[in-house]
Amino acid sequence: GIVQPILDRFKPKNFARLDIATLTLGTVAPRVCSAKALGASTASGAMLDLEIKWASDLKLELEVGVAGMPLTLELADLQFAAPLRIGLAPFVAKLPCFETLVITFTRKPLVDFAFRVAGADVMAAGGSESASVAGLGKGIVANILQSLFVFPHQLVIPIVKPADAAGQADDAWRAAARERVEPKPVGVLLLVVERASALPKPSSMLLSNDPYVEIRFADEEPM
Repeated sequence: GIVQPILDRFKPKNFARLDIATLTLGTVAPRVCSAKALGASTASGAMLDLEIKWASDLKLELEVGVAGMPLTLELADLQFAAPLRIGLAPFVAKLPCFETLVITFTRKPLVDFAFRVAGADVMAAGGSESASVAGLGKGIVANILQSLFVFPHQLVIPIVKPADAAGQADDAWRAAARERVEPKPVGVLLLVVERASALPKPSSMLLSNDPYVEIRFADEEPM
């Protein structure tokens, strides 16, 4: 229910299809290396920062269609490490005792995995059409994991229907719950470079300096 719409959003135009055939989380649980509560827990909720590592036996099979060539890619050997922030808000008197679960990464996770076709690692094959499709598929999955849920982006999962939404359809109250939790833009940040100093000299009289500025937010790549 949650994953397929995300794949649809990231599906390349040259893919006729990108569907989930199988998805199971496996038997190996993520390992929590550290945990820290942010602030004091109140009736409005609680927030936790976790450092997690996961050498997973997750099973994910993607059905990919490119130019009439059907291909089933099996994700294998997933290695995952990330700083995970979990929000539980607000607390309610009904199990599981919180209304909404919010998940986000405070920086880009480290992700590594391979795609297999019929048990063979097509990522290592190189040159084949299957390897090209698998490489593109890996880029899509990695992009989803590394970009979609990195703060300020977050996954909001409504859990318990509040009493004041008793008469609302499920889609309506879930949308309202996400609206309450998701961060809103509060303005526009304008950066103006006024001057620069100690710029390197050109290596030749025929060349000129071409200075530029790199802007980095949190742990994102420079812009």
